Amino acid sequence: MTQPIKNVMIMGAGGLFGTEVLVALQREDVFNLSILSRKSSKSLLPPGIKVEKVDNDYPLDQLLNAFQGQDALISTLPCSSYTVHLRMIDAAIRAGVKHFIPTEYGNNTCTTAAELVTLYEAKAKIAAYLRSKEITGLTWTAIHTGQFFDWGIGSGWLDYHLEEKRVMIYDSGDKMWSTTNIGTAATAVAKVLLDTEKTKNKALTIRGFVHSIAAKGS
Repeated sequence: MTQPIKNVMIMGAGGLFGTEVLVALQREDVFNLSILSRKSSKSLLPPGIKVEKVDNDYPLDQLLNAFQGQDALISTLPCSSYTVHLRMIDAAIRAGVKHFIPTEYGNNTCTTAAELVTLYEAKAKIAAYLRSKEITGLTWTAIHTGQFFDWGIGSGWLDYHLEEKRVMIYDSGDKMWSTTNIGTAATAVAKVLLDTEKTKNKALTIRGFVHSIAAKGS
């Protein structure tokens, strides 16, 4: 039987999604939490949680030192430089980390979308690298949530302009699509770590609700 995950480190805990993941993990009250942060970061991190500082380019030796004793790593960092994520995976393997949750939290990069969108292409490379490293004993879980609905509405990312009572409709407007609020997505991350035996080496699809412009969702 797989030993339960206890020591968990979050990379990117000061960001939009990372802050929510931290709250979700604290809510479970079973994890020993720590944070990996760049030395130049100005993020306001919560007191009482251990913070490991590394240089901005995330050098391998510093990552290896920071990951010692960790059972699981959660990345909520941007994928603009996917080679950093690959280096983190290498360091995790060498440090004996059991489980890795990569930066996914969006549309399914296991589909042809990875061939069409540069951001998804980087994420797909990270997922493929994790699959190639299963032989080392490092397990992983990719979590696909669709777009963050609450953030997408507020930021205009989803082209809902509420103050102007205007919305951009793509295709016919009656096609159903799934989406998830940030808090729900963060809760899914925490739940994955509660039973990695069931979730290991899988791409999970999480959805808060399904809807369209013209029809009610379910």
